Amino acid sequence: MGQDIAGGLMQRGIDTTRGGVDFFQDNVSIGGVRLVGDYQKDRGEIFYVHRTRGSDTNDGLNPERPFANLQAAVDACVADRGDFIIKLGAGVSLRNPSPVTMDKAGITLMASHGAGNSYWAENQLIYNLVADQGPCLTITQPCRIIGLEIWSNTDRGGSAVADLQDASIYINGDNGGYEGSFIHILGCHFPQWANSPAGITFDAGTSCRIESCSFEGQDTAGIAFTSSVRNPQNNHVIDCWFSKCGSGILHVNATVQDMLYESNKFHECTTPINFSGGGSDGLVVDNYFTVGKDSAYDEAIATPLGRGIAFAGNHYIET
Repeated sequence: MGQDIAGGLMQRGIDTTRGGVDFFQDNVSIGGVRLVGDYQKDRGEIFYVHRTRGSDTNDGLNPERPFANLQAAVDACVADRGDFIIKLGAGVSLRNPSPVTMDKAGITLMASHGAGNSYWAENQLIYNLVADQGPCLTITQPCRIIGLEIWSNTDRGGSAVADLQDASIYINGDNGGYEGSFIHILGCHFPQWANSPAGITFDAGTSCRIESCSFEGQDTAGIAFTSSVRNPQNNHVIDCWFSKCGSGILHVNATVQDMLYESNKFHECTTPINFSGGGSDGLVVDNYFTVGKDSAYDEAIATPLGRGIAFAGNHYIET
């Protein structure tokens, strides 16, 4: 079993000796993302999770002794140690008995098959077992999530902040400091099931990067930026696919500061980028839309330009 896991990871650029990751390597990476460095600096543990073969009474430190639930693995991690959590079992979903809170800084949560296809985290599903319980994952601390399919099992839409907090991933940064900050989500898939309000909702949050993810049929938005207390800042959305969402990217009750939306693709979204008339500044560059320029945003470009958003090199439908 351990050799199978190692082999799957090695195919995606990870040299392995210890449970899938060689901590003596200086430059272990997936898809160009540096995961672990010098062993003398990063002594993180690797925890494994498998719903059908695991038990929360295990220590989770070996593929043959995995945890059964993701929250047990998160609870076993130590903040800022550089721990990994690896979801085992392609085709074996993780069914959270209750929403999971990722509140330990420095965790990397990933599928055993790495980042996989840039737009499809096939057979690597994590979801809430009970419907309408809230987000699948609530993130409050810096972390990385790689190559997973994530669904909140919430069957309702709505653009109010309270509704959007039931997104598949809810990033909560309203307490300030590093909370909701320095989060990297790579190669994940947010599927079209029921009326999920959003794939990812930011409640504040800063210096986060959403990269090479796919958002399909999210009722309100693929990604929503909101604010209860603080405003989102310096967040990047790069090379993502938004298909048939209410909005691809939505600003709600927030001044979104210094954002970068680059090289994204918007297909049949009602409003691909919806600024909601709010104050914002940043750059929208090299995105592709299957609508004309006048329909790509909720307002004429001159209006957000006047608020400080720059537009450059975007591509609109050819007729």
